[in-house]
Amino acid sequence: MPIAINSKAAGFIIVTAALGIVTVSLLAGIWGVADTLAVKGDSLEFAEMAVWLDPSNPRTHYSLARQLENTLEPDAIRRSIKEYETSVALAPRNYFYWLALGRAKERAGEDGEAELRQALELAPNYSRVLWAVGNALVRKGKIEEGFVEIRRAISTDETLAGAAAALAWDLNSGDADAAAKLLNNEPTAMREIIIRLAENKQFDHAFRLFDALPPYYRNREDFVNNLAAKFIAGKRFRQAAFILAAVSPESFPKVATVTNGGFENDVRREGTVYFDWSVGAGTHPQIARTDTIKSEGNYSLLIAYTGSATADFRRISQLIAVTPGKSYRLRFNYKSELKSDAAFRWEVASAADLSRLAVSEPFKPTSEWKTAEISFRTPDNSDGIVIQMILENCRPQLCSISGKLWLDDFRLEDEN
Repeated sequence: MPIAINSKAAGFIIVTAALGIVTVSLLAGIWGVADTLAVKGDSLEFAEMAVWLDPSNPRTHYSLARQLENTLEPDAIRRSIKEYETSVALAPRNYFYWLALGRAKERAGEDGEAELRQALELAPNYSRVLWAVGNALVRKGKIEEGFVEIRRAISTDETLAGAAAALAWDLNSGDADAAAKLLNNEPTAMREIIIRLAENKQFDHAFRLFDALPPYYRNREDFVNNLAAKFIAGKRFRQAAFILAAVSPESFPKVATVTNGGFENDVRREGTVYFDWSVGAGTHPQIARTDTIKSEGNYSLLIAYTGSATADFRRISQLIAVTPGKSYRLRFNYKSELKSDAAFRWEVASAADLSRLAVSEPFKPTSEWKTAEISFRTPDNSDGIVIQMILENCRPQLCSISGKLWLDDFRLEDEN
């Protein structure tokens, strides 16, 4: 049976419902504005307005705390901690606010360990929580306990390895073995320790630790290239070649071997590769592989001059790791149609100081392939050589060169 409602009652219900809808809408609007100010506001005034609009929202108090802390004023920093505490009270199951409170107290010189441990209880596997707890413990002198958490942080976020290694290094005044013990030889962090050793020219120690790394961590290309560059800068060429070989033992350098001696693979621009052919920047002369004329295999290297009066000369060279104090013979094939008063030669120099060890006779025009040989002995104090083509008797604007030169089948032989 229908219920009868008089017009006054019906009007009251409608008005009440409308007011409720308006109230909810207004509150939703206020909360939305407050939340936007908390998230996107970039001033203390906006943050304070957000708290005034929505005092029960933990995000508004967190935003105000951040803005107060940024002022760096002692009174504001003390007030910021109160705001962080309010955000925690409003959202006690949210690790984020506990983490923010603990870190703020640590920055203010207070003990934030309890708050950080509460964050860790709520988020036991989050790297930044583990990192914060570990660092707080280290600052309190609980170094070994702190590094337990720091190592756990690295295991979930390896980008923290550099900072962890730096901390372990500094705590032990550059003692790599003591730092490694703190890090429990964690491989990602140990890569950073190895780099630091190389930067401090402790190459033998760095090399031993590198050799002890598990293969997966040893053959990371960016790490290997960075480390090898430091060894090369330190004139430790055989060790650098071994380090580079960790990425790809089949294709990377071998001691006393000319890499890509038959030019079966591309040659690359100077500064982009170690222990391989390196060609200087520029366009003159033209330098490229060719498969039309070769003495061995499928390719040779062609160098073509246009005949202009110039002394421009693109450097062609290769760094090779060798044994110190040993006799070698460099052999290669060439075919020359060059016309010039200048002399083209092949030189062997010490990689330690680029002092000349030996030089070939000038290339002579020949319609057939000719073999050139250079015998030399490496210095007792250097384990690297540079082989390179040089140009002599060529003065700027007075040196005309035309024609073509082909090179092929470079090999380094032991004369002992």
